[in-house]
Amino acid sequence: MKVRSPQVAAAEPQSDFDLSLMHRYKIIKRTLAQWSVHRSLTTQNWIATISRPDQQNPEKIRHIQFPFATEKEARTFCKSYAPPKMSSSTVCEICATHPNPTVRHCRNCGASVCDKCSVRWGARMVPKTYSSSAALTQRVCKSCDWLSNAFCMSLLKGRFAEAQTLFQTGNVNLRTSFADIREEAMFPIHTAVMGGSFELVRWLVDVQLCPISVRTDPKTGSMLSVQTSAGRTLLDLAMTGLRPKLDILVFLIRKGLTLTDVKNPALVPKTLEAILKAGYPLDSALPTKAVDIPVDGSVEETSTCIEDLCCLCCEQSMDCVLTPCGHQMCCITCGQQLKQCPLCKTDCSALKVFRQ
Repeated sequence: MKVRSPQVAAAEPQSDFDLSLMHRYKIIKRTLAQWSVHRSLTTQNWIATISRPDQQNPEKIRHIQFPFATEKEARTFCKSYAPPKMSSSTVCEICATHPNPTVRHCRNCGASVCDKCSVRWGARMVPKTYSSSAALTQRVCKSCDWLSNAFCMSLLKGRFAEAQTLFQTGNVNLRTSFADIREEAMFPIHTAVMGGSFELVRWLVDVQLCPISVRTDPKTGSMLSVQTSAGRTLLDLAMTGLRPKLDILVFLIRKGLTLTDVKNPALVPKTLEAILKAGYPLDSALPTKAVDIPVDGSVEETSTCIEDLCCLCCEQSMDCVLTPCGHQMCCITCGQQLKQCPLCKTDCSALKVFRQ
């Protein structure tokens, strides 16, 4: 499933997924179904409880529980996975027309929505707890679709304030993947690392508790990074580009990831050399682990500038324009592989441009 944008963007190809377009979309903030957090007197863990319809019998409510070490982790989990309440409206809440039976529900926000005002997302873009079916695709309103694309672009561009504004709508989920970017599924933490904004990465990890690892190496016991669908780790993405994103890289190592946890081992030596040259203190006996490294963002000047990088591979400079829509967002190598513009879905071809 490709990155898609609402039809309005196709009519105005010069537009991007920026905040100036938000007023065109009726965003209906989702209201979460019942959830609760309590502390177990036996294990002392914090128990997150989510209520959702049973898959075999939607009329029956099923209670799902997960243990966590802290109350904050439990509450953050519930806010991410508690499904939205489905609206009782009999008309589409986006266009205010189309009475039943054509009105269904957006699986991301719960609003009543008609076929005209909705699109289909891949199932992995919506938490499993949001739906009582095992369908391969889920219906969502075009407002939520635009929000997802806009949030993805704000992370790729490293725009912290814009990402926060979009997140505050309440309809952005940080623990599900975006639509595939160049046929590679990524979570928000992946795109934030690609974007090169240390502030965004730290906000996702430290404030929003986005996991950077969900498993450990059975041989060494060390944390293994969450991966994209292509097997790339967070460290792969931090090392990729015109130069390594050292502040993000060291932050991730300090959080417990190891420098050797990469798909492309050839990146490790030059990255380690760059870290040492930048003056980061590393234990000489264990060069893959950082010690006493500040996280105050004081090394921001070492980050890769994302504004001129290809938004698809984040490796080459943005040196082509897509015609006839006019969007400029990738390198010629990626552009030549596109049949449709990822932003406006217009059939396109790539034209190389040269800068002085």
